[in-house]
Amino acid sequence: MRKGTAPPQPPEAVARFRFYPIVIAAYPYPLPRQRLQLMSYHWIRQLHIATVAFSIAFFTLRYYWMLIHSQRENQRWVRLLSVANDTVLLFAGIALALLTRQYPLAAPWLSAKLVGLLAYIVLGTLALKRARTRPVRILTGLLALVSAGYIVSVALTRTPTPWVILTF
Repeated sequence: MRKGTAPPQPPEAVARFRFYPIVIAAYPYPLPRQRLQLMSYHWIRQLHIATVAFSIAFFTLRYYWMLIHSQRENQRWVRLLSVANDTVLLFAGIALALLTRQYPLAAPWLSAKLVGLLAYIVLGTLALKRARTRPVRILTGLLALVSAGYIVSVALTRTPTPWVILTF
């Protein structure tokens, strides 16, 4: 082979690139294993997003029930549904971290999400169960919703300080 010439290509590889103006790789399609990982990532991400939306909406509903002194707040199915959703949410989050190989201590935005999640759990527990007075329950419930908003904004911007990006 002479210097400066491309190595010979099999005819099927040449035919495959016939409609592509720029050839980036020798095999333009993901390998079957990579395709499976991409599909898994997509579906797990969609599950994670759906359970996050349900978790925030259901917390807001439970918070409203607490404010109006509804008996639905104390029913067993409410607690079970919340625990089941949060369990699926946790497993989906762990699966996403493992698939993307982004771990909380290595990725600052993921660490910020984890700290925000801990704040959301503590404040939500105080708002719905543990706080003794109504004003403290109202305040901790609002702060839990603020921390949920922080978690979502960190996830969307992938930075621990999303207000910098969102305000400018």
